[in-house]
Amino acid sequence: MPPKSSKKTNQSLQIKAKIQSKLLKNLENGEQDADTIYLNAQRLKKKKMSDVLPKNILFSFYDFLEQQHSKSTALHYALLFGFFIRYAVGMGSFSGQASPPMHGDYEAQRHWMEITLHLPFSRWYFYDLQYWGLDYPPLTAFHSYICGFVANLINPEWVALDKSRGFESYQSKLFMRATVIVFDFLIYIPGIILFMFSYMKSHDWKYKLGTTVAVVSAMMLSPWLSSLPQLNQIVFRVFPFARGLFEDKVANIWCSLSIFIKFKNILTIDQLAKLSAILTAIAFTPPNFLLMRFVVRSKIHEKTILLVALPILLLYTDEPFLASIFIQVATFSMYPLLQRDGLQLQYASTMLLWALFSSIFPFSLLTSQETYKKVISSLLGLVMISWHIVFSCFDPPARLPHLFIMINTIFSCFVFCTTYIYLLYRMFSIFSGINVASNKIKAQ
Repeated sequence: MPPKSSKKTNQSLQIKAKIQSKLLKNLENGEQDADTIYLNAQRLKKKKMSDVLPKNILFSFYDFLEQQHSKSTALHYALLFGFFIRYAVGMGSFSGQASPPMHGDYEAQRHWMEITLHLPFSRWYFYDLQYWGLDYPPLTAFHSYICGFVANLINPEWVALDKSRGFESYQSKLFMRATVIVFDFLIYIPGIILFMFSYMKSHDWKYKLGTTVAVVSAMMLSPWLSSLPQLNQIVFRVFPFARGLFEDKVANIWCSLSIFIKFKNILTIDQLAKLSAILTAIAFTPPNFLLMRFVVRSKIHEKTILLVALPILLLYTDEPFLASIFIQVATFSMYPLLQRDGLQLQYASTMLLWALFSSIFPFSLLTSQETYKKVISSLLGLVMISWHIVFSCFDPPARLPHLFIMINTIFSCFVFCTTYIYLLYRMFSIFSGINVASNKIKAQ
């Protein structure tokens, strides 16, 4: 004779099955009776806060498009949204706005259009180095030339040699912001699409990519290849070791360790340059040489972390949590620079949007993500929020004027190094798995 508890269980299951059957019939007939309303209310009561948002809004949106047989439109939505974000952020202020005599990075970019347009190649890297002398690679110089050529057609005052120094106008700002968007949509985005849809399907895409980089580099250097002094000047300007290992407070190892180790008191400039070059060469090994290059190379700018973010984003489909956290911290590492240029609103808006779309803190608390992901995301998020509160509400000690910025630097550098170590682990795990599988096949 079955126990009473099992009888009750069977009875409750039968009752639930009848209610569910009735619910389905009502739904098919478009009816809403008391039982349906009651069941819906019970579901809402049992619904957890962790089920309010999907694990990843971006993936969920793509799944929705796939269900609607419209996944091909995902790229169109992404491009439109990307254009809107770029345009909205571009409406903000710019570096060095109304700050003579040197102004800022915006003036440097405008000035490079001016000198590349009006001067021969041989003078590009020599002209008036005290006023925003050209110190970016030739590819950037040619980009400045193209932008300067178009600017000169629209309004020659924007790029008049010497006379246009410090020139600022709403129209010129719109033009310079537009050049970023145009080149993104003409070169960068098509390049990413071509890479994702073409090279990734080919086994020799690395060789093709390497060949393309080598050919383009040779083309960019061709105007100076016949002159050794010219090449030396380019190297000197692009790698200005004489100015030290880093500029400003940047989230790499050199800046982070400078609190505890005064490298310039231990090693000469030449020795530091060689040490940095060796570590950078080692960093050119996988998994992400750009990431380790940022961490160990000298003369890195805060914005350089954006170069690292590009390949990290290519991992988004395989490692969404890692990519989401990395982009969040990379943006956080640039806050001192962005705050200096009055871009707090743009910073806060894009950070919140990214956190929402990627379902990281604080929005991770409203999802059914794995607990460890919620913990990691919450810890990192709380550290960044706490730092912002302290940075905004308190002044650093007089003896340590850069204390808060250095905390940002060390924290960000720790996350970057941890990311690199994790990627190394993932790489070796994948290769070891491939080797094991290969050995099993051979054994069979």
